[in-house]
Amino acid sequence: MPECHLGDVTIHYESQGRGQAALLVHGLGSSTRDWEFNIEALAAEHRVLACDCRGHGRSSSPPGRFTIEQFATDAAALLEKLGAAPAHLVGISMGGMIVLQLAAARPELVRSLVAVNAGFRLRFERLRERLSLRVRKLLMRLAGMKAVGRKLGREMFPEHGQEHLRRLVSERWAENDPSCYRRALQAVLECDLRDRVDDITCPVLFVRGELDETPMEVSDEQLGRLPAARKVIVPGSRHATCVDRPEEFNRLVLDFWREVEKPPAGEVASV
Repeated sequence: MPECHLGDVTIHYESQGRGQAALLVHGLGSSTRDWEFNIEALAAEHRVLACDCRGHGRSSSPPGRFTIEQFATDAAALLEKLGAAPAHLVGISMGGMIVLQLAAARPELVRSLVAVNAGFRLRFERLRERLSLRVRKLLMRLAGMKAVGRKLGREMFPEHGQEHLRRLVSERWAENDPSCYRRALQAVLECDLRDRVDDITCPVLFVRGELDETPMEVSDEQLGRLPAARKVIVPGSRHATCVDRPEEFNRLVLDFWREVEKPPAGEVASV
């Protein structure tokens, strides 16, 4: 089991492929398994790394408060320890916040960034959004993590033919340590990267599921302040775009990476 010892935490990671490195960062309450439908395709042309954040998956769970900044610091240390920088970064939901923070804090480690159903902060402005968060917290306290997983599974994978995905979410959520989940959820709720937008200098692709209702903030004004950024909407997708539309997601990411890696006109690519 590949792992890196980074100060107070041991980070589990997966590695596949060769070439330009890319790091995939999962969402809240998940693990490297977020990417099980993506790693093989992405690793055909790249060295793909996927890590479990502290308190998630097979990484260790140090005591104390979790923050998005700390998750990003862990990811940066992992890239440096593995000699994988500068790397393409891909993050979904909480993982998207992590890679945005990493790109702002350590631009020299980042080649490009893909943020999937993620933004610079969560905005719970509608009553429905606030109630959904309260229900999640109540379920966690009264019924346990598997009940939370069942709720999330129904929300993310409601379609006929997605029963196996709903079951996977329920089973995998039950594996979460409740304390770690609460601390990670609080880290997401406290995250506000609006003042870091101008620090991000790499090419950025925001991927958004058409039907995703997670209130992540990426305004047109923020998008315009980034030097090379665009947003793509994936039709029919919800919050777990890399899972519910894997082929389209893989194509979007690979096309973006090829575009970033393409040498400027007049230059010859290195062999």
